[in-house]
Amino acid sequence: MRSLSPRLGNLQALTYLNLSRNLLSSLPPSVFELPLLRVLIVSNNKLCSLPASIHSLTHLRQLDVSCNELQSLPAELGQLECLRDLNLRRNQLSTLPQAPPEHPARQQPAANAACADLLQGQIPHL
Repeated sequence: MRSLSPRLGNLQALTYLNLSRNLLSSLPPSVFELPLLRVLIVSNNKLCSLPASIHSLTHLRQLDVSCNELQSLPAELGQLECLRDLNLRRNQLSTLPQAPPEHPARQQPAANAACADLLQGQIPHL
């Protein structure tokens, strides 16, 4: 699948969306019109970027964008206060946007230096 129907946005009660293992190069605006979405899995696609409109997914708890072609992430990703699980592995990222000072992740002590680096927008060399 290379594209999605704009009618996807009509599924206003949708909480789980798995679009993994397709040939999507971008996500249509209709994905960001799903007000109750809690889980978005878009791994193993051809995504080069995520739109700033991702901030509209205010209930999102899990985001899996692994195995794509992402080179950067929008700063608006830091506005997802409910986000608890973020999978970024196997992309082409060299930096991450900084989490805003009021983000819950900043309020908890970092478990290790790598976590502290991630909060500062740097990807540690592991």
